Amino acid sequence: MSKPHAQLLTWSDAMPRLAEAWRALWREQGARPDLGPDWAEALIVGHAVDRQELLLATGHDQDGALAWVWPLRRQRVRRAGMSWRKLGPLLNLYGLHEGMLAVDEAVAREQAWTLLQSQRLAWDWLEIDALVDDDAALADWRQWATRTGVRQVIEPMHRSPWLPRSGTLAEMLPSLSNNMRRNVRVALRELDAGLAPGGGLTWSTFETVDRMPALLEAVLSIERRSWKHAAGSAISTRDWEERFYRSLLHSLGQAGQVIGHVLCKDGVPIAHAIDLRSSGRVYGVKSSHDQAHDRLAPGRMLLAGTLRRYFDDAAVIEYDFLGDDEAYKLAWNPQVRRHQRLRIHADSLSGKAGATLDAAIDTLKKYRADRDVRPAQVAEPAATVGG
Repeated sequence: MSKPHAQLLTWSDAMPRLAEAWRALWREQGARPDLGPDWAEALIVGHAVDRQELLLATGHDQDGALAWVWPLRRQRVRRAGMSWRKLGPLLNLYGLHEGMLAVDEAVAREQAWTLLQSQRLAWDWLEIDALVDDDAALADWRQWATRTGVRQVIEPMHRSPWLPRSGTLAEMLPSLSNNMRRNVRVALRELDAGLAPGGGLTWSTFETVDRMPALLEAVLSIERRSWKHAAGSAISTRDWEERFYRSLLHSLGQAGQVIGHVLCKDGVPIAHAIDLRSSGRVYGVKSSHDQAHDRLAPGRMLLAGTLRRYFDDAAVIEYDFLGDDEAYKLAWNPQVRRHQRLRIHADSLSGKAGATLDAAIDTLKKYRADRDVRPAQVAEPAATVGG
């Protein structure tokens, strides 16, 4: 048997040899969709990432089998008029922790940290997004940084609401506020009436890879008529996002992890939801509705209907809204996953220089914040002559 070993490889060298082993490990682990090679590829295609910037950190067990994979991106960034080398996981908003796929995460993080320490001249700081507060991943990375004695900075990121399943949706309703409970019941009643013969509504579910082109076509038609289109945040207004979803739906459709829902009114798509599923968890990745049908509240009907379906399925253990803590998500459950960004400086001359700069910038920010909240001093009344 060979000794366990870790490597930091260029993307062009690693992927031809390791893509299938990575995909096999992802399937064996029953891991979340964002930890597989197809999600990484969709990000690269969607964001037109320069593959020259990409690295793949890997670890193998004593038998030579792939034990962990961590896709990384090394970028040149400007800070205080100087160029720095930032290293971080290949992630987007929907990543739930540092993007590492591993048989044993604690062991993998230790090996990854040792590997990066041996390559510390190749990066100035390591920036890991989407670390969940109170999760083992955040604690592990902070531990390695503390032991090495390098500067680390934690910054709050987004708060992602999620909904643990405890029984059916009907059984969960009493835990909602009176107003929310009433809205959900109205939405379900109107949905059921609309889906009845002559009601004008139809519901289509897309799960197989051959149905993904039709799903994306319906999604784009809805996005073009949504408020997001005018705001510039719709899939239909951002070429990179359309590329991302086209690639993602095809690859994850092949893996059986996509559940697309489309609600139609008189044959015209008016609301959609793109969900992903893995190991009993359902992730709400994208949704929108045609604003011309706001009076019907099709988005509310679709969400209530999908949650009813999921919560009637005993195999589902939670629904994760992903993204930010928008009001409509918090109305279902105020419980959130708090994500943090951790920045760890390298134990090198340039890394220490970056740490010194960071500390100076933090001090300046704190001074300005303290100055802005300091109570205004009341001027003394002018002295009078005589009196």
